[in-house]
Amino acid sequence: MTASAPHPVHRVGIAAVPIVFTIAFSLLGSRFDYPNILRAPSADILVRFASNQAALLPLWWLMLASALLFIPISYVIGKLSGATELAGIFGALAGIVQALGLSRWLFIVPELARQYQESSATRAQTVQLFELFHRWLGVGIGEWFGYLFTGLWTLLIAHALWEKSRPLAIIGLVSGLGILVGLLEVFNLPAAGAVNAVAYLVWSLWLIALAFRR
Repeated sequence: MTASAPHPVHRVGIAAVPIVFTIAFSLLGSRFDYPNILRAPSADILVRFASNQAALLPLWWLMLASALLFIPISYVIGKLSGATELAGIFGALAGIVQALGLSRWLFIVPELARQYQESSATRAQTVQLFELFHRWLGVGIGEWFGYLFTGLWTLLIAHALWEKSRPLAIIGLVSGLGILVGLLEVFNLPAAGAVNAVAYLVWSLWLIALAFRR
């Protein structure tokens, strides 16, 4: 398969994913201290979420939309770059697991935050439920598998671009490896999270560059 330039419609779609993600991510950072708050005590997360829920929910919807949009966009990029079918599979899996992880903020956390605020008698149980979903949907599915599939997809796209656009291939290689470094966070390595965050920023800019590749 040979690489080809994106169609104008594809350019808009490819660029929209990192732009929507970056806007939502930045606003969540300023209004919710995201992603640092993910490592805060569960009670603090629930209280802060409840106090600013109206402003936070639209941002979580945007994050979810960017994850779901990545599924078709990753397939389009794979086809245009000449990557193998495996890239399409990893891209779809990356979008699915990240969407699952993000969905907890829309369908589970609001109710848990309400229960925590309204009933002091059941706060311990509410915190336990939050931590269960936080670790399972958030850390396990959303983050760990999200990093894994996104990183592998990025490396496959970089490999496909190696002989066609060396600069984009190198940027993809570096950002893909940086995203995979995030897998080491489960071993309590703070530097892994920092590397992963920078890698995702570079990755977002790389996607925009792919959208406007000639």
